[in-house]
Amino acid sequence: PDIYKKYSYVLGLYMTSGETANNMGEPMPVLPPVKGSIEDILSSTNKPYTFIDLRNRQNERGNSWMFEPRLSYSWGMIQESLVPRDQYDGLLLIDQVNKPTYIK
Repeated sequence: PDIYKKYSYVLGLYMTSGETANNMGEPMPVLPPVKGSIEDILSSTNKPYTFIDLRNRQNERGNSWMFEPRLSYSWGMIQESLVPRDQYDGLLLIDQVNKPTYIK
């Protein structure tokens, strides 16, 4: 709801390499970025971490990808298509990730 938008900041978390885990805790490799995907665009900085604020952006030359449907991987392994600016206020890419250590 619009009333919550001014009190929240929705962050999309993405990765480009390493290992994640499914809901059963089984290790799964992070799939390589698809050309033109959110991960591909964010990883072009060649930095271990990349953050982009989308909330205060207007559609202009050089950032139109934020306002168009893009492929991405949910949890680094489930392909989906979304318009980044419609879903998130910001994006964080972590290049290399490791699966969590589960507490028994």
